[in-house]
Amino acid sequence: MASVATEEPFRWFPIMFGEYYGLTLPELMFTDIRYFYRAYDQNRFWGKLGHQAVIVANRAEHIRPPGPKPYSRQFGIVLNEENSVEEIVLLKKAKRDDAKKGPVQRLDHLNLGIIRQFTRSQPSVSDKLIECLKKSFLLPGTLMGPQQFFEVDAHFDLTCRIRHYLESVQQTEGAESA
Repeated sequence: MASVATEEPFRWFPIMFGEYYGLTLPELMFTDIRYFYRAYDQNRFWGKLGHQAVIVANRAEHIRPPGPKPYSRQFGIVLNEENSVEEIVLLKKAKRDDAKKGPVQRLDHLNLGIIRQFTRSQPSVSDKLIECLKKSFLLPGTLMGPQQFFEVDAHFDLTCRIRHYLESVQQTEGAESA
């Protein structure tokens, strides 16, 4: 990674505990976002893995839209009547909301940490975030995998310090806190 200057090539360390033993943190983010944040919030990653968890978490809060002009697009989070994520779409900034899709929240950056705003009874939100990542960035025929995704600085706005959360989603009883 360009932002992590070392004399040795950057190497992702595997998780050495639990259900996802052997996966790297980027692979975990593309497998089970909720598990990553639960372990991260409980300080389960320590040492070199803990340092990498901070890198992954910071980058995961500021994912730019894919393409050569990320500032001309936004992520659209389509919510249903129950205030759960129905779909995640890419929108042009000038385009109006599609009335057929219900309320759309526009975000300049996708924050995978929004998973904390949903209860554990809404597991499909995690699946929709992972689906969006895979569809947008891990295109068939490319050599990019989860680790390479998190190593490319252009995928992230590394200067942004704004938290990009959904405004209308209320923490419900039993929801994981941020």
